[in-house]
Amino acid sequence: MLDGLWSDLRLAWKTLKRKPLASVVVVATLALAIGGGSAVFSVVEGVVLRPLPYHEPERLVGVWQLQRHDAGQNSMSLPNFLDWQEQSETFAELAAFKGSSLVLSYEGRTERVMGVESTAEFFSVFGVDPLHGRTFLPDEDGPAGRRVIVLSHAFFSSRFGGDSAIVGQSLTLNGRAYEVIGVMPPEFRTPDYPNAQFWEPIREDAESSCGRGCLIYRSVGRLADNVSMSQASAELNTISRRLEEAHPEDNAGVGAMLVDLHQQTVGDVRPILSLLVAAVGLLLLIACANVTNILSAQAAVRRSEAAMLQALGASSGRLMRRLLLEGLLLAGVGGALGLLMSFLGLDALLALAPEELPRLDQITLNAPVVLFSLLVTAATGILFSLLPAFQLKRQQPAQVLSSSGRTHSGGGGGYSRQALVLVQVAMAVPLLIACGLLLRSFWTLAAAEVGFQSERLLAARVYLAGERYETDRQPRLDFFRRLLEEVRSQPGVRAASTVWIPPLTDNAVITSFTIQGRPEPPPGQHPGAEMRVVGDRYFSTVGIPLLKGRAFDDTDLPESQKVAVISKAMADRHWPDSDPLGQFVELGLSFAGDHEGQYHQIVGVVGDVKLRGLAVPERATVYLPYSQNAPTVMSLMMRYDGDSGPLVESVRKAVADLDPNLAVYDIRSMSESRARGLVEPRFYALMLGYFAVVAALLAVLGVYGVAAYQTASRTREIGIRMALGARRGQVLQAVMRSGLGPVALGLLLGTVVAFSLSNLLMGLLHGVDPLDRLTFASASSLLLLAAVGAVYLPARRASRIDPSISLRWQ
Repeated sequence: MLDGLWSDLRLAWKTLKRKPLASVVVVATLALAIGGGSAVFSVVEGVVLRPLPYHEPERLVGVWQLQRHDAGQNSMSLPNFLDWQEQSETFAELAAFKGSSLVLSYEGRTERVMGVESTAEFFSVFGVDPLHGRTFLPDEDGPAGRRVIVLSHAFFSSRFGGDSAIVGQSLTLNGRAYEVIGVMPPEFRTPDYPNAQFWEPIREDAESSCGRGCLIYRSVGRLADNVSMSQASAELNTISRRLEEAHPEDNAGVGAMLVDLHQQTVGDVRPILSLLVAAVGLLLLIACANVTNILSAQAAVRRSEAAMLQALGASSGRLMRRLLLEGLLLAGVGGALGLLMSFLGLDALLALAPEELPRLDQITLNAPVVLFSLLVTAATGILFSLLPAFQLKRQQPAQVLSSSGRTHSGGGGGYSRQALVLVQVAMAVPLLIACGLLLRSFWTLAAAEVGFQSERLLAARVYLAGERYETDRQPRLDFFRRLLEEVRSQPGVRAASTVWIPPLTDNAVITSFTIQGRPEPPPGQHPGAEMRVVGDRYFSTVGIPLLKGRAFDDTDLPESQKVAVISKAMADRHWPDSDPLGQFVELGLSFAGDHEGQYHQIVGVVGDVKLRGLAVPERATVYLPYSQNAPTVMSLMMRYDGDSGPLVESVRKAVADLDPNLAVYDIRSMSESRARGLVEPRFYALMLGYFAVVAALLAVLGVYGVAAYQTASRTREIGIRMALGARRGQVLQAVMRSGLGPVALGLLLGTVVAFSLSNLLMGLLHGVDPLDRLTFASASSLLLLAAVGAVYLPARRASRIDPSISLRWQ
């Protein structure tokens, strides 16, 4: 049996070598489909399918504070977390954490490092032991805790050369000594902060925190044995109701929501990755249909050869095995080339991927991806070999041999080949429409107005680290006043100011507010607004138009009446029929040294700005003057001419001259920030565009192949018609109608499918209707025009057949 299989395998190889053009077309088709599929599967496997690198990750959940009246998912306050932690019995461990930023002074240099502040239980929740040293002890968090720090493996390797002797040593961070107590293993990542360089204990408790209304902490928990998420959620909501009764001002309507940690990690990209997986499936089916048509046509040509072998004693099973082996050989070569394409193109794919793509560093061409490619290769090889094999099995050898030498119509299979064309077109249409919608969404974002002038505007962040800045407002005011004086004197600087959080930054601080003179809203239902602290001349520096009133000026002193400037969106929503100027608002958050909020008089209204990215709609915003608030972290905003390189160096020097222990970081132009907001939609549009273009190309090639084969098989029939008086135009129309019939049905079916699935794209589109008529019409029209061209070529050849020559084949 093995000898016969080996013999059939060699014969199949020789057969394919005799038809190099068809074999190359099939291999190229499969390589494009399998290569793209392998690349997408490598992303899906690394991001979605691979378990999180923690102990028993299925028991880990993200814990969020929920505002029940509007189903808003939020971070939580530290006092609420501590109450949940103390009263809960459904969690084995529960930890809180937030982002942190420190300035490291090391070997005569300063640099800003990003990390995480957490409660002592943080590492035990994940069940991951340190690579070197230890993690936090229970008494090391809180105001009285020791200053200790745990390093990430990447930071440990790059900054300290991977020398474990760093454990036990002291580092100077924010001007204070921190003891390095441990180093985490390479695979450990913190949810929401995957690039954290260090971890430090939280130095707050319920009394020293900013209060129950200050939602700045995130939480992760490990469920106790035999406890479900629904049980834990019910318990936390019971605790929340008790807290609502005890603290109605801050906890009215507050509940809890639990999210599987894996789902929380990949949830934002799951829809687009699911769409890409569906695109892979459609492309593979289109490729199989295309190859099936090619092999089916070849099988029809080889009918006489097969009938002769059957007459000589070869079984139909043996002949079917030969066809299956030929298909598997073609699929094997195509799969190998596709896998090679994935291997060579994966780095380029990851280079285009957005930094926000979760678990980006875990995307590799590993064993599961290779196994996927092998399974897809085998499945496609078998799938596209079935139709020609069954056609061969159904044929009658005597009938075929008796008709040998006469032209036939392909021995049947014409309807099946047209059905395959219909299927290819029907599957290509939804891909083209989805790609068109994503492209239109990308172009809409690219053309979006951001509300300020982003060209030649540079941002550079400065963190005032150290006890003297943290405990006293005046050194902060003096530092930025002197820094702005120095920066504004630099050559090429047209204007300069400061802002707490620059525009187009995926970071937000929301404050509740109350309008003086209006009824107090129910507890927990106060309106909210984004809060920004800005320096003098900020609006003119960045190019935000002043619509009413005035901007901040030198009269807005710390001891003066607290003032605010609001955005147009806030004015239109809360003062639609009146003038907001002179009105007073009480903010829930304040930098003024207390957390009770203060009344601010509205002195101006400015235009709306894209604060959190191109895709996030403008919302109500309240601006506060730096002179009356003075946070420790601010970004310089500089409008400049010429090259930004010398300006960056001059800013670094100016900061070092004022305080050598400070660092300048996160230096970027606003044009780069705007471009960064387009990386993610461009990446997904390009990936889906690859599948859509290849699918459309294969569908059109399938249309051409079937039209050409059917025209060739009808040569004698067409010759007879023309000999009886049929005009060339009539022949052209007849062939075109025959070839475009399944195309029209495929376009109709594909459009219906795209229409029914359009809502799946809702969360992926920005400024584009999922049922956009122009996109639907354009995608269908492009595919129809390409199909018309594909059918026209063989139809034109048919209309030029010489009847006298074609009738000789009797």
